[in-house]
Amino acid sequence: PLRPGILAANYLQSLDWHNDPEIMKNIIQFYTKAKAYDSLSALYDSCAQVEIDVYRDYEKALGALLESQKHMNKSKLPDRELRLAQLQQRIFLVECFTQARRMVKSDPADMVKICLSLLEQPGVEMALRVGDVFALLIELYYSQGNVESAYRLVEKMRMRGIILSPYLDQDMVESIYNAMGVPLVNDAPVGGAGDIDEDIEDDSVR
Repeated sequence: PLRPGILAANYLQSLDWHNDPEIMKNIIQFYTKAKAYDSLSALYDSCAQVEIDVYRDYEKALGALLESQKHMNKSKLPDRELRLAQLQQRIFLVECFTQARRMVKSDPADMVKICLSLLEQPGVEMALRVGDVFALLIELYYSQGNVESAYRLVEKMRMRGIILSPYLDQDMVESIYNAMGVPLVNDAPVGGAGDIDEDIEDDSVR
């Protein structure tokens, strides 16, 4: 049977723990006293997911993933090594993206290389909102007047089944399509029309 501290922490997780620091603190205390390291790891993993999905705060998500890894290291779960490997891969991908975001103004050429590489990483969807990676690239290309590359990436987003509106400004998308002389039908994914999965040239800086 579960110990009272773990039961209490499990119950508190059913409340609005992410928006109430006091609840979060109590959950951590209960799990820590019970040495429930796997539960602590899962808690911080959930925190990381909320930071990405709700707030798009990859810096905070990275901090939470590192905490999750620290507690998983102490866990005695039979699949601990597998979980650690998965966590380490996610940490690597989030670190890469946070680095890319910091380089938008200082080193856009390297930022583009990192983002294009991330889009080719297997399982990247498990670590990042892929639309955020596309958006970073598209906004850069658009700001540089490189409409053709921006258009190709918007089409790639749609081919991957990503809805544009959560990630891209509608006026910008319309401007890109108008400049290319292509009608923008709607915000739905394309789903297989035509072969547009060509290589995107790394032409952010000339």
